[in-house]
Amino acid sequence: MKRNVLQGALLGLVFAILLSISSLAKADVAVYRLYNRQNGEHLYTTDINERDTLYFQHGWGYEGDAWTAPEEGTPVYRLYNKGLQNHLYTSDMNEINVLTSRHGWTKDNGGRPVFYSGGNVNIYRVYNQKLRGLHHWTTDSNEYNVLPGHGWSQEGVKFKATYTGRQIRTHFFDPYARVIEGYVENSDIITLKAEDAYDWADYVINDPESDFSGFNSFEIITIKASNGGITHSVQFSY
Repeated sequence: MKRNVLQGALLGLVFAILLSISSLAKADVAVYRLYNRQNGEHLYTTDINERDTLYFQHGWGYEGDAWTAPEEGTPVYRLYNKGLQNHLYTSDMNEINVLTSRHGWTKDNGGRPVFYSGGNVNIYRVYNQKLRGLHHWTTDSNEYNVLPGHGWSQEGVKFKATYTGRQIRTHFFDPYARVIEGYVENSDIITLKAEDAYDWADYVINDPESDFSGFNSFEIITIKASNGGITHSVQFSY
């Protein structure tokens, strides 16, 4: 019996913590990029649960992997300004202390680093005073050189990454969008990335206490919606 895409998405969030823990075991961690079309801000996170919650429940667009960060290195913290509705990423403790004590910024992510800086790939920062003081980060040197022609100011290399990312065209989740390819059937998870669906399915099918341990195999189903959204589901079989 086919399931509603929204139902599967919400159920999939239950397993996001498991996927987040498994990702931390890897030497390099993907930094995901999301886009808020209401205020033009980009958000960067390594947290699968945060990524999926923003995408499936809060209207943020998904843009793929911004870059790959090392598991250890220089810690990068995220600050938030409620008045400006902006996030700022910085590894400068003096900047953190000044902004949080004098200018209305608060520490985000529980005060913990959101990712680490390290590697040979440059991550550039640009700034736009006219857009509520927005900052933007990119590994794309062409984007860095083009944006000044659109009102952005260059601020140089701020972080380092181990690899450039695999960015994709922005797509948004719409629970009412028509499915034009793939399907959701006999599954308790909807994910943005195929590898997340695979990791979850591989775990539960081999867990003797799981409801899915009786299955012999599984298949990752790519679901394409009429609005351009792309998600993934799991089909189990005996």
